[in-house]
Amino acid sequence: MNFRHLLLISFLATGVGMMPKAANAATLIEYDFENFALGQITGGPSSTAPGITSAYNMANHGAANFPDFYNNLSITRFFGSVDFPSLSFSLTSPTSIDQIEFFHIHNHTQSYPTYPDYDVQVQLDTGSGYNTIATFKAVQSGSGTEVLSGPGLLAPGAYSLRWIPLLTPDTNTDFFGLDNIRLRNNSVPGPLPLLGLGAAYSCTRQLRRRVRAR
Repeated sequence: MNFRHLLLISFLATGVGMMPKAANAATLIEYDFENFALGQITGGPSSTAPGITSAYNMANHGAANFPDFYNNLSITRFFGSVDFPSLSFSLTSPTSIDQIEFFHIHNHTQSYPTYPDYDVQVQLDTGSGYNTIATFKAVQSGSGTEVLSGPGLLAPGAYSLRWIPLLTPDTNTDFFGLDNIRLRNNSVPGPLPLLGLGAAYSCTRQLRRRVRAR
């Protein structure tokens, strides 16, 4: 066995653990509305991580069941600056919200402000008023899933997330629906400390001395 082989063995034995691991997305808050009764307007989440509490408000109409999806959805009518779905949550420790994901579905009646499509903003209130995180388009095709970048690290406290349409005055009786809302944390473990690299170098030097001594 030559020195190169010994060097490779040394690296595999001590250095593989330094390779970065793949990202693991942890769901902090989830709403699939299966725990809501039909017509229920406000309620709690499907699940939350420890140290997080949350509540959801559809503004009006309440949860509805769509046969095409075989599940409950959040439905809001007269969707506008007065009536809008909102999600409040409280954190007991610093928490990073890196991703906001949700499914949306809506209808667009001709001669209504919703026709042919309209923009919707996702906004977060961190205690000093709402700020826009992202804007997406509610189109006639009617449905889609958005995956948005979250606000990042948040201090312990109370927060509110809302969906607001950019139209005047509102959607009238046309509905705006949400489902499978998930707030996530992307945890990416870094490499091992440099001690691992030092151990690999030390092991390699010892192996090299043994090769020379032969």
